[in-house]
Amino acid sequence: MQNALGLDALQTIDPGALVSVPRFSALCENKTARRLRDRFAPTKDRSGVATLSEICEIVFGRRDHYELGQQQEALAWLDLISGTQDNTGGGRHDGDTFTPLRAHLFHQTVSGIWACADPACTHKPGTELDHADWPFGRVYLEPRKHCACGAPCTRRRSATTADTYT
Repeated sequence: MQNALGLDALQTIDPGALVSVPRFSALCENKTARRLRDRFAPTKDRSGVATLSEICEIVFGRRDHYELGQQQEALAWLDLISGTQDNTGGGRHDGDTFTPLRAHLFHQTVSGIWACADPACTHKPGTELDHADWPFGRVYLEPRKHCACGAPCTRRRSATTADTYT
């Protein structure tokens, strides 16, 4: 099976309708939709919990970093697969959802800031960090040991010590 239709095309099938047999069928034929659904099914080796980065990996392949637009597209996939039902409920809007999801959200604005230790980082040019006053490379808002350029990353700020560098 292949991805006969992309996200944009799938979203145009019965837009706004929760129960959509044609969209449900198209999702069943779509490799990305099936891989996303399978990711939320627990196995012996893995829980049914996934991070946004793991969802992005399914949609875009493994990368060191996913841009905001990619994260938004991954979330749009989740909206689509969790917002589509077939009509097995006999027209009572209680059919099977393609991927039933439940979210447990924890809000923390920024847990820390990590920066590339290389002032000549190859992932800094063209960003607002690309000036002489910034002595580090690319900045990350998630813990990481290495920058995309390969240099080590160090924690520059911590949420518990917001006024001091660590």
